[in-house]
Amino acid sequence: MKNLMFFYALSLLFMMGTTACNNDDDEVEVPSTITTAGQLTDVLMDIYEDGEAPGFMVSVVKNDAVIYQEGFGKADIQTNRDYTKFTTQPIGSISKTFIAAAIVKAIEQGHFTLDTDINDILPVELKNPKQPDATITVKHLVTHTSGLIDNNVQYLQAYHVLPGEDLSTPGAEVMIDGFGAQQRQTLPL
Repeated sequence: MKNLMFFYALSLLFMMGTTACNNDDDEVEVPSTITTAGQLTDVLMDIYEDGEAPGFMVSVVKNDAVIYQEGFGKADIQTNRDYTKFTTQPIGSISKTFIAAAIVKAIEQGHFTLDTDINDILPVELKNPKQPDATITVKHLVTHTSGLIDNNVQYLQAYHVLPGEDLSTPGAEVMIDGFGAQQRQTLPL
């Protein structure tokens, strides 16, 4: 697990290098070895310039220390605001990757098991209101079988299309037609 974060960073770099391109002829060539921060920055800049994302930020953590942090592109194109390490980015479902890695690490270190009652871990007690005597385990949470139901209204508040954006793009169409998102300004947390 010592090199887990390095593995994730390289995986992210590979995914960005293979998916961030406009077409197959424009693929960014990712070197098999990157040994310096400058080389990593160069590759990430190529990925940014050849991709469609307005901006992104990359951090690499090793031995509990941040060894690389760099933003690329714009966080807000309209205001020309750069994407930096301080840019707030809702990460949505990709957070499942980080949660899974953290759960595996915690289990490996003996903090709990998949069968541990979550109330043995959480600082507040959590019960299913329809089955208050039932035990909710870590396994129930990671497999979405706890019986707890999310409120869809909360999701619609999080997902939206910014005013002025082109509503004819595939992404906007999916957001609006598929999920019922609205075109509006971002709501603060």
